[in-house]
This record gives sequence, structure tokens and C-alpha cells, in this order.
Amino acid sequence: MKPNLRLVYPPPNYATQSPQIFLLGTAPTNAEVRVNGQLIRRSQAGHFAPSFPLALGLNRFQVIWGDREEQIIEVQRLDSGRPAPQTAALQPETLSPAASFACLPGEAVCFSAVGTPGAQLRVWLADKLIELSEIGSVTQLPPNTAVLTGRNQPQPMAQPGLYQGWGVFCKPGNLGCPRFELAFQGETITQQGGAELEVLDPAQLPVIEVQARQGQARTGPGQDYARLTPLPQGTQATVSGRSGTWLRLDYGGWLLESEVSRLPRAGLPHNSIRSISASCRVSGWTEVRFPLALPVPVSVRQEAEQFWLTLHNTVAQTDTIRLEVEGLLDSLTWQQLTPLQVQYCLRLRSRRQWGYRLRYEGSTLVLGLRHPSQVPYILLDPGHGGPDAPGARGPDGSPEKDFTLALAQKVRDRLVTAGLQTSLTRDADMSLSLQARTELIEQLEPTLCLSLHYNALPDEGDAETTQGLSAFWYHPQSLDLARFVLRFLCQRLGRESHGLYWGNLALTRPSLCPAVLLELGFLIHPEEFEWISDSQAQAELAEALAEAVLRWLEGAGVSGSSA
Repeated sequence: MKPNLRLVYPPPNYATQSPQIFLLGTAPTNAEVRVNGQLIRRSQAGHFAPSFPLALGLNRFQVIWGDREEQIIEVQRLDSGRPAPQTAALQPETLSPAASFACLPGEAVCFSAVGTPGAQLRVWLADKLIELSEIGSVTQLPPNTAVLTGRNQPQPMAQPGLYQGWGVFCKPGNLGCPRFELAFQGETITQQGGAELEVLDPAQLPVIEVQARQGQARTGPGQDYARLTPLPQGTQATVSGRSGTWLRLDYGGWLLESEVSRLPRAGLPHNSIRSISASCRVSGWTEVRFPLALPVPVSVRQEAEQFWLTLHNTVAQTDTIRLEVEGLLDSLTWQQLTPLQVQYCLRLRSRRQWGYRLRYEGSTLVLGLRHPSQVPYILLDPGHGGPDAPGARGPDGSPEKDFTLALAQKVRDRLVTAGLQTSLTRDADMSLSLQARTELIEQLEPTLCLSLHYNALPDEGDAETTQGLSAFWYHPQSLDLARFVLRFLCQRLGRESHGLYWGNLALTRPSLCPAVLLELGFLIHPEEFEWISDSQAQAELAEALAEAVLRWLEGAGVSGSSA
């Protein structure tokens, strides 16, 4: 017999650094539910999601439905800080740099460690002595998801025994591993660091070529750093630094070693660009060709009627630019921003951008600017799917993947009835990776793509009070679509807005078309879950979403948007 009291979250043996946790579940309404003796609020259907503070260590919650069923939940709250040793000691896992490291001559290198408070700590490297000072505290930045709960402000955090210092090395060569030396109350201990440091020779910098279809450039050496404009396959650059498996390129972006290959030469020669031409030979696109001596790193910035393209490591020798009488380009101008950066400003005839793509043909950079679709084609992406990706769960355990698929099918049927060609990335409960979904966008070239989801919160969120719809966009060409659809749905359905977000997400990053990810309510909110799971409300949401797409296309001046 299935239990009447069902607890969906947190899972067994759960550990978190959050100062609180919400308990998500459901039980019949013919008896009360208490947590550690406290009566909790429930929805009309019996769902609940109360939050409770967590003490450091083990927290035990007794959940009782009436006097009939009892369940015990144990949650371990972990300490986000590292306790400092009280005797002369260093914590080996805190020694930094922690990974192999390379830099240019004269660059400052940061050394840090956690050791005994009040000690003297220094580092020896290549016969150089670096004194480390005890700073005692750090400012902790919450994760990006904290903006969803409004708790994204920096938090000062005491960290006794945290030391930091800087060293500068000018002679190229392998310096070996740093040796940390701590002295406390007459006792001295040493600890060898595990990371080798190298100072690169500016005259012999390695040269790499991007082998991945798109090199995922970032602002720093790790997946948690922000993304830059992807580097097209074939891009070449010199390596000016290294941290572990990440390479710093000469223009400032970082790439994983696995995305590049090393070329058999050192240092890039002088790179230049002369004539530029635009054409409309490819149906539905204006292509601008930038013939370069070398395929260099690029950066893109979009505005309503302008498209900015920056070529790094390049000097302009441009005297002639050829434009088509037809096509999207009204004008193309350039300026040499720095001795090795040239920026092009493409002014468009249209106030709306429909997508772009970049590629190298040999050393010629080809920028494609997409024309408005004559026959709109809509791609709907039901979020999650398959046994390993259920998504969020409602209080009764219902998975997000089922709701997104049912909604996408209903929206598709309404758009097809209205005369729009419409496809789904998945039309069944099947596993489909994020990469496969983005590849479908590249392959199908839809007019626009909507990825459909339902929301949840991190542990510190208030699941009982947080509800509403939200929309995420990445490229400026998607902002108007995101804003319009969110506003339309909230007004038509009388739902709260949880906000319009710029979001660095896999299904918002494709540049080929306006792409928006929609979070259509919180599965973990007891009352909003009842709205999400109601069949009549689902039909109304599908009708409103289909109408929002039709109206936006009509406002954008796209023909063929209705039967």
C-alpha cells in the first residue's frame, strides 16, 4: 500500500551549505501535517513546501500526518568555511596556485593558503622569497542562481588563518613548485606546493588553432567564468598564459586545451585586412566577407539597428568596401580601436535582427546576417526528458518533463492550425542532450525557438511564497520576443511575473534565431502547482502562448504567420 504522506524533497542523506531548506510533499487533507510538532500550511489539495532553518551539522525533521504516518528526514548542513589549524600547520588542499600555471614575464602571481592564525607564512620559489599576509576574511559571492531568490549580495565571511601574497618573476623558464614555510611559536613547518610555475618567453609563445566547431571562450580559467563570443573553428592565436587545462589567448579569452591543437611555430606574424565585400547570394542571408591574412579571434556586440564586430590582433589597411543595393546592410564603417584591434560597425536597414552566424573559410571570416523569414517556422523545445532528466518535481512527485511535453504538443497543434510550420525537439519521453537540442536549431534554422520549462528554487529559496512566470534571453535579438511573450502571458492569464532575465543558458545561446527559454510557473509552489497540473489551465496556457507567438510575428512584420 502506498503511503498517504509523500515527501519529494529533500532526498535521503542530503547535504547542503544553505542556511535553510524547504520540505516538499503532499498528504490527504483529512488530517493535519506537523513538522517537529509545528503545524504547517497546505494548499487545498494538501500540498506543502515550508522552509526551516538549518544548524551546522545534522538536522532532523519529524514529519507526521495526523497520528497515522510518520517520516524522518535528515539534512546535513556543511560549513562553507575551512577551520584554521590551532597548532603549527598548513592545509595542503588550500595551497594556491593549485594547478600548473604559466604567465608572461612581469605578471603578478598570487599565492595563498590557510594555516595557523597569527603565524608567519612565506613562499620560496626560484630563490625568491614572498611574504604572505594574514587577511582573515573574504567576500563571498553567491552563485548566479541566488538572483532567483533575491539573495545575491556579496557576503563578508571570516576566514581565520587565510594568507595571501603576490610575487613577480621576470626571467623566462620553469620555476618548479613553490615551497610554503610557516613559523608559529618557535616551530617551523614546510609544505611543497603541487603546481609548477612557468614564465613564458615572449619571443617563443606557442600558437594554437581552434579545432572545435566553436571554441567556448571564457573570461577566466574555469567553467564558472562568463562566456565570450565563441571562436569559429580555425581561429589562430598565441598562448599568453596557462592555468591547469585552460589556456589564455593573446586577446584575453581562455579556452580548454581539448578544444585546440598546437601549431608547429612560435608567435603569430603581422595580421592585416584590406577590402571587404557583402553579398546576398545565399538565400535568406546577407553575407559579409572579411579576407584576413590569418584567422583571428573575434568579438560580437549587437544593438537594435547595429551589429559590432571586433577583429583582434589585426591592423586595418582597408580602402574599399563593397555593399549590395539589396540586403540588410545600410552601411559598414570601421575604426582602429587599438594598435591590434579593429572594430566594424554594420548599420542595418531593419530595426529587428533575426540571427547571425560566423565561420572561417580558410583565413576569410564570413559573417552571415539573417533576413526575416517569408514562411515562419517555429521550433518548440519541451525541457528535460528521459529517465535521467526528469527536471523539477511537484509536491506529488510529478516530473517537469511530462508537463513541458504536454504543453509543447498543445502549442504546436494550435500553431499548425493557425498555418505555421511547427516542430518539437522531442515528441516523446526521450533523452535528448542540450548539445543535440542546439544542433537541431542549427540544422532546422527556425524563425524562432521557445524552450519550455517549469521552475524550482535552490535550497535557500522560499518555496511557499515564490511563484510566477519568467523569461530568459541571451542575444539582444531575443529580448523583444522574451519581453513580449512574458508580458502577454501574465496579462492574459492573470499570473504573476517572476522577472525577465538575461540568461547564459544552452537554449538561449544559439545565435541563428531569436531563442527564449520560458519558466511557466513554479512546480514547487503548492498553489501554483495546482494551476500547472490542471487540464483546463494547461489548455488556456497553450492557447495564450500560441497567440503570443502569432501576435509577435505579426508585430515583427513577418508574412505568412496565419492561415
